[in-house]
Amino acid sequence: MMIFTKVFVIHCFFWFCFCINNVKAAPVITWDFKEGSSNFSFLHEKLTILFPSNNESSHVHLEKILSDEKSKDYQEYTKTLEYIVQNNWITEWDDYKNEYRSNYGTACENDRPAAFCQEITFSIANFYAKNCLWSVDGKAPVSALCKKFSANIPIDKNIIIRVHPIDRPADTIETTVHVKGKVIIALGDSFASGEGNPDRPAKHDDNISKIGSGYNFYLSRGKNWQSSLQSGPLWLDRTCHRSMLSHQFLVALRYAAENPKQRVVFASFSCSGAEIVRGLLQPQLSLPYKNTSEKLPLSQIDSAVNFLCSDTREESKGENDFRIVCNDPDNPTKFRKPDLILLSIGGNDAGFGPLIANTFSPKLPLPLFLFLPVKLTFPYFDIFQGSMQLAGKYKTPDQAEEIIKNKLEGLYKKLNEELKERFLVDHHQPGIIQTNYPDLLKSCDQDWNRMGNLGLQIIDKDLENLGTRLTRPFRDYEWFFPPFVEEWFNTMDLSISEREAKKLREKVITKLQEAVIANEKYKWKIAEIDEKVIKEHDLCSLDEVGKTKTDDSEKIFKTFRVPYRDHEGAKTEWLNDFKPSEWSKNPYSFKRQRWFNTIDDSIMKLATRICPEHWQNGKDVCNEMLMGAMHPTLAYHATLADVIYSTAKDILEK
Repeated sequence: MMIFTKVFVIHCFFWFCFCINNVKAAPVITWDFKEGSSNFSFLHEKLTILFPSNNESSHVHLEKILSDEKSKDYQEYTKTLEYIVQNNWITEWDDYKNEYRSNYGTACENDRPAAFCQEITFSIANFYAKNCLWSVDGKAPVSALCKKFSANIPIDKNIIIRVHPIDRPADTIETTVHVKGKVIIALGDSFASGEGNPDRPAKHDDNISKIGSGYNFYLSRGKNWQSSLQSGPLWLDRTCHRSMLSHQFLVALRYAAENPKQRVVFASFSCSGAEIVRGLLQPQLSLPYKNTSEKLPLSQIDSAVNFLCSDTREESKGENDFRIVCNDPDNPTKFRKPDLILLSIGGNDAGFGPLIANTFSPKLPLPLFLFLPVKLTFPYFDIFQGSMQLAGKYKTPDQAEEIIKNKLEGLYKKLNEELKERFLVDHHQPGIIQTNYPDLLKSCDQDWNRMGNLGLQIIDKDLENLGTRLTRPFRDYEWFFPPFVEEWFNTMDLSISEREAKKLREKVITKLQEAVIANEKYKWKIAEIDEKVIKEHDLCSLDEVGKTKTDDSEKIFKTFRVPYRDHEGAKTEWLNDFKPSEWSKNPYSFKRQRWFNTIDDSIMKLATRICPEHWQNGKDVCNEMLMGAMHPTLAYHATLADVIYSTAKDILEK
C-alpha cells in the first residue's frame, strides 16, 4: 500500500509538471512606437541623421556632420535636407498652401499622419488565431493580422484597444494605451525663423567672368546673371524664410531625440520681418517672399490658436479686422495648451537690422570744403540698405533709442496680456523662453574694415585706380554711377568707425537687451549666449578660414573679392583662396570664426534666379537674397539652442 501511494504521488507530480509546461500563456496586447515612424511631429519619417544621439548637443551634432564635406555623414545630411525640401509631404508644413496639414481637431486616421497623433504598432503573442478585428477607441473594427497591427493614436488620452478573432467575437482581448505628448510653439522674427540659413543654400560655380561674386554678382545682374548659379536656395517655408536650421527647431528636435517614447508636437510661426504688432498680434504686411496661398495671412498668435484648437471662429475686432478665437479653450479635448513657447521678438520694432546695415554702408567724402579740419561724408545710397528696410522703417540710433525707451515696454506688456487672454500661457507658469539679441558689434572697437568689402566688397591688391576698377563691371548701368562719382570711389570709406559702433551699441543694442531682460517680470525665461563668446564670433571678428591670423587693424572679412582683369584677355584672378564653388561645398562650416553673415555670405546662400528685368524700378524680388545679412549663422543657432535647452527641458518635464 505504501509503495502504491509513493508511485501515485510521483505520477501526479510528473503529470502536473507536464501540464504546466504545456499550458500556453494567456494572450496579451503589447504596443510600441511604430518602427521608422517619427515621434517629432514636424517630420513624417524618422530621418535619423537629423536627430542628435546619446544626449549630444546640437552644436556637437551639427559640427560633427558638417565639419568635412567629403565625409559620409555630410553627404547623408545634405541628401536628407534635399529629400525633405523636394518632397513636400515629408513634413507637417505644406509649403504650397502655407499652412500646417493638421491641427488639434484632425482625426487620427490610419492612412493620414497628423501632428497630434502618434503611429503605434500593436502585437499579440501566443494567440491561436491568424486574422482579427481591431477596434481603436470604439471605432469600427478593422480587419488585420492578429500578430501585428498599426494605428494612429491621439496623444494625452487613454485609448482602449480591443481585438478578437474574426469568427469568435467572444474571445476579445483589450488594453489601454496612453501616448504622452509635449507641444512646443515657436513665435518670432528673423532671428527666430532662421533667416540667412536656408535648408539647402544656393550652389555656385566659378564661371563668373567680370561679374564677380557676392555684392557685385547681385548688382551687375546682366547677361551673365545666371552663369555662376547652379541652383537657388530651398526653404521649408520661403514666404517667411523659415528654416529647420533655426535654434527654435533645434531645441524641439533635440528634445524629441532624447524622449523617443513621447510625441513631440512642434509648430513654428516665426517670420522674418515680424514685429510685435504687425506679426504677432496682427497680420504681417511685408513678407520676405510673396504669399503663394490665396488665403489671407493670419497673425502668428491667430495661427497658433488655429493650430491648437479644434473648434474656432472668427471674431470681429473692427472693420476688415478679426481674430481667431477658440470656442472652448478651457476644455482640454478642444484646446491643447502649449507646454512651451519659444520667442524672439522686438528687434524689428526698434529697426535693429536696418540700423546695423546702414552703419556698415559705404560713405563718400565730399570733395568740397577741403579746408575744413574734418572731412565731411554722406551715406552713399546702397541697395542693401534699401532692401533691409523691408524688415522695418529705417530709424536713426536716437529714434530707435526713443522707441525702446517709450514704446517697447508697452508692446511687450500688450503681448503678454494677449498670450494670457488667448489661453496660450498659464498665468502662474507661462512657460515662455525669450531669446535676447546679441551684441554683434562687440569687438568693433576701432576704425574697422577700412577699404574692405562689407559694403560693396571692393578691394584690390594695390588699391590704385580703385574707382575705375570698381565701376568697370557696371558700365551698362549708367543710372547707378553718375560720371563724376568715379573719382570719389577712389577715396570711399567702407569702414565702421569706433564712434559709429559705440553709438549703435549704447543707444540701441544695449537698450534693446535691457528691455528684453525686463520681461522676466512676466515670469518669462530669458536666454542668451555669453557675451564673451559673442565677442569672439561677432560681426567684426576675424575669419580665419584657411588663413593665418593677421594684425588686429586689418580685420577684413575673408570671403570673396572682386576678380579683375589687368588687361584684355587676362585670366580672372581671385584675391583670396575662396571661390563660389569652394564656398558652396560647405556653406555651414563651423570653422568660420564669424557667426553672423556678411552681405557676401547672404547672397551666396540666398542667390536666386528669379529677378525681374527692371528690378531697380520698385520691384523687390531680388532683395530676398540680401535679407540674411547681419543675421546669425548656423553655428550661432546651434550654440543658442544648447543654451536654451536645459531651461526648455525643465519646463517640459514639470
